[in-house]
Amino acid sequence: MKPKWLSFEDQVRDIASLTYGRRCDPGQIAGADIDGIVVNDDLSKTLIEITINTTLGKVRSDIVKLSGVRNALALEGVFARCIVVLDNIPTQAMTDLATANKMAVVSRDQFAANFLAYQTYVFARKNYPFGSAVDPQTGDIDSIAYVPVTYENLATGRSLSSDDIASSIAAGKNVVLLGEYGTGKSRCVAEIFDKLSKSPIRKLLSNTSLL
Repeated sequence: MKPKWLSFEDQVRDIASLTYGRRCDPGQIAGADIDGIVVNDDLSKTLIEITINTTLGKVRSDIVKLSGVRNALALEGVFARCIVVLDNIPTQAMTDLATANKMAVVSRDQFAANFLAYQTYVFARKNYPFGSAVDPQTGDIDSIAYVPVTYENLATGRSLSSDDIASSIAAGKNVVLLGEYGTGKSRCVAEIFDKLSKSPIRKLLSNTSLL
């Protein structure tokens, strides 16, 4: 199991890749290790420091490091936009410090909102029924715990889990669920949405096999 800080870094890099439409990878620039680097074009980069240590001292050290790297890139004619991403909302002191250095410090959720109001969407979607996955007596969302079952790939005959299906969707594949009414298709979709909303895409791809 990955440590929390490493999973958090993966999540933020996934969000950055979606936001900028380009890969976000860790790397080294001017002798400094950077948690996330997005190459926007030949003349600009986005540099991201990612941390679960939300002390002012840690934010200050990240800003100092990013400043040094930004200055080194400027000498090469490359503009760098610098961002520090935390797992909590930054304090006013952190925000003021970043602003003074012409950078941004934000929480993961604030950063994700640049691409999509993610938490708002997940909350709203989970509070709306997935297809026919409802209590037949009340019409409320089905609250019964998901019971793991296997699914069959009709093309290969392979047995698949909901993890396998989630992994395939994360990889950009299309999946069509077929079955009679009441066989659990809607409940499967709800379970897959839950997996995709909680796990970094790269975790799903590395831990499960594709269709």
